[in-house]
Amino acid sequence: MRRDEGAVWPAGQLPPNHCTTPWPHLTTPQTRIQVSYRHDGATPSFLEVARQIAREDGAAGFLRGAVPRMVNASLWGTCMVTVYEHLKRICQKDD
Repeated sequence: MRRDEGAVWPAGQLPPNHCTTPWPHLTTPQTRIQVSYRHDGATPSFLEVARQIAREDGAAGFLRGAVPRMVNASLWGTCMVTVYEHLKRICQKDD
């Protein structure tokens, strides 16, 4: 990878990562269900949690954490491709 490509790569990773996770708003209720604890051992349903989020935070509550997830995926993708390209270059056989 050329030096000038390194600055552009993270920006190019954001749209594909957002498209491969088309419903990032569903991870907020999922996370709340995973960390919920009730003394009777039951967990709340997805619909109960979704209603609670809508009531407390509105529609924006479903997008909480979307930006950090996209940044994380972009940085991970950038590192993975950078390492791949570097290894490809150093492992290339001379003809």
